[in-house]
Amino acid sequence: MNHHAINKFSALSAALGLVILLGVVLSGAAYPHPVFQFGAPLGMLFVFVSVVLQFISWILKICRGVKEKQYRLAAVIAVLGLLAIWKLLSRL
Repeated sequence: MNHHAINKFSALSAALGLVILLGVVLSGAAYPHPVFQFGAPLGMLFVFVSVVLQFISWILKICRGVKEKQYRLAAVIAVLGLLAIWKLLSRL
């Protein structure tokens, strides 16, 4: 599977997760309500799957750059990705 297909699945998963979460928010459901109990975890699961798929796509881009002997491109993608991860984790 190439990274373009993974990006499409990732975007679809993120959109579906956000639509589900938006539906839960707009419904006004609170904890004991089944819409909240099933909708919120399901929406967050789709968003989490999207993040994992984006990470896999990033790794595939780096591998493709190395296979095609585009070492500068692979290095730039790796460094930018690591900086983004470091910035995200430094906020925690």
